[in-house]
Amino acid sequence: MFVSRSGGTLNAIFGMDAQGKPEATAKSGPQGVALSAAQQQAVSNSKFFEAGASMSLLDRPGKMGDVFDQHARQLAGLLRHMLEGQGEAAGRTVYFQGREQTLGAVLQAAIKPLSAESDQIGRQMNGGQDFQPWLLETLSTPLQGRADGSGKQGHAELLTKIRTLSAFGTTVWQLMNPVENQAKPELFSQHKQANADACGALLREAGLSAQADDFAARFKEFAGKTRTPGFDNPLSRARSERMPMVATEEGGARAVNGVYEDAAKYGLGFGQVVQRTVDGADDAALRQALGDRNQNINAIPREGAPIADLSRPFTMSEADMGAVPEAYAQLGIGKMLEQHAMTHGTGINRWQPFGAFAMESNTQGLPSAGAQSGGTCDILLALNTLGEERIYGKPELALAAGLGIAAFMNFGGYHTFAETFPIAEAAAANRPYVPTNLAAVNQPELYQRMQATAETHCPEGSEQMARFLSAHADTLAPLLSQHPDLDLSPRAHDVEFHGTPAQIEQWRA
Repeated sequence: MFVSRSGGTLNAIFGMDAQGKPEATAKSGPQGVALSAAQQQAVSNSKFFEAGASMSLLDRPGKMGDVFDQHARQLAGLLRHMLEGQGEAAGRTVYFQGREQTLGAVLQAAIKPLSAESDQIGRQMNGGQDFQPWLLETLSTPLQGRADGSGKQGHAELLTKIRTLSAFGTTVWQLMNPVENQAKPELFSQHKQANADACGALLREAGLSAQADDFAARFKEFAGKTRTPGFDNPLSRARSERMPMVATEEGGARAVNGVYEDAAKYGLGFGQVVQRTVDGADDAALRQALGDRNQNINAIPREGAPIADLSRPFTMSEADMGAVPEAYAQLGIGKMLEQHAMTHGTGINRWQPFGAFAMESNTQGLPSAGAQSGGTCDILLALNTLGEERIYGKPELALAAGLGIAAFMNFGGYHTFAETFPIAEAAAANRPYVPTNLAAVNQPELYQRMQATAETHCPEGSEQMARFLSAHADTLAPLLSQHPDLDLSPRAHDVEFHGTPAQIEQWRA
C-alpha cells in the first residue's frame, strides 16, 4: 500500500500493482473511497440494517434509556444551578476557543444549538415553550414518564438527552484541551488549571461533590484510554467537508471557492473545514448560510451531497432508497422511516471520509459517514464526568450507552456503527480504543456483537433488531453468490510506503 502525504496530511492511498508500483487509481482520496459496484451494494445493505437497528433501539431503549435518564437528570441539575445564577462557579473566567469568557457563557452557548432555530438532531421541535425551561424539563423527566403517569417520552426526547450530554462533553473536552492562541501561546498553560478548577467547582456547587473530587483523575483516564493522541491520527481519520453552496441572485445555488482549514482552529472537532473563501469573495454569504454559531453547518447545501430529502434520517442516499432490498421492505422500513422523519442537517452530506479507517470499513461492507466518532468520545466523557461511578470496566454503563450513542449518531447521519460502538466497547473492557478495523478486538462480527449487547440492555428493542439482522444476512447471501470475488473479510496490509505526491509519481515511473 502506498500512502501519499504532505507532512501529516493524507492526500491519497494507492494499492500495489503486479510490478510492486503504486496503482494508477487511488483506493482512497479526498473525494472518498473507491469501491466496486458489489462493494457499494454491500455497504448499502449495511446502511439499511443500521437504520432499522437504530429505530428498534430508540423506540424501545430499555436499560439503555435508564442510563441516559440518570445522566441527563444530573446534567439538568447542573444546568439549572448555572442558569439560576446560584454560586460563583458560572462566573469564573475560563479560556475557551482562543479567548477568555465566563464558564456560564460557555455552557449557555453549548446548549444553544438545542433550540428550535437549529438544524440539530435532538433540538426543540416547536417553539410553544421557552427554550431553557423546555430543555430542563426534558432532561429531568424519565422516558417512562412521571410517577403520576404523565410526561411519557419517546425517541425524540431520548435524542435530546443524548445530544445535550454530547454538548456538555464537548465543552469539557475543549476546556481541558484549549485551542492555542497563536499570538499568545502562554494563555494555554496559564488557563488549563483554571479551567479544570472551574469545572470542579461547578460540579461541587451542583451537588456532585464526589464527581468534583474525582474530576481530574476521571479526565486523565478518559484522555489515556478513549480520546487518545492516536484517535485523531490524520492518516486514519482523514476527512474533508464537501464544498458549501450559497444562493445565487437567480435563485439557484453554487459552490463557493472555499479554503480548507483545520477544524480544531474553530472548535469544530477534527477534519478539513470551510469557514472562509478565497480572497473573502463569498465570506458574507457563507457565514449567513452556516449561521453565526455554525448552527446550520450540517444542513447547508453542499456540492455532491448524497441525500436530498433532509427529513429522512440515517445514511441512505437517494440512490440507496431507489433500490430498497426486499428483505427490509417486508419489515416495513419505509413506514418506519416516515414515522421517524425529522428535518435536519445530515453529517453524511457534510463529510467525505477518506482515511485508512474509512477504507478499511467500506471494503468490509461497513458504511462510513465521518470516521471514528469524536462525538461518541464526548458523550462518554459526559457520562464519566457526571456519573456516580466511572464508565471504565462497567459494561452495564458503557455498553448500554454505546447502543444509544450508535443509534443517535446513525439517526442524524453523523456516524455509523463501526465509527461509534467499538469506542464504547473499549471503555467497557477498560482498555484503550484502537481506531482501526484491523485490530483483533474490533474485527469479528460487529453487528452480531451489537445484537448480543442489545439482548442484555435493550431486550424489547433487540427482538426487532434481530429481524433486521436476518434481513442483512438474507440480502448479503445472494450478493456474495453473484460475486464470488467479493471479499469482505478484514485484510491487513503487509507493507506501507509513505511518500509525498512527487515521490509516489517517481515510484510509479
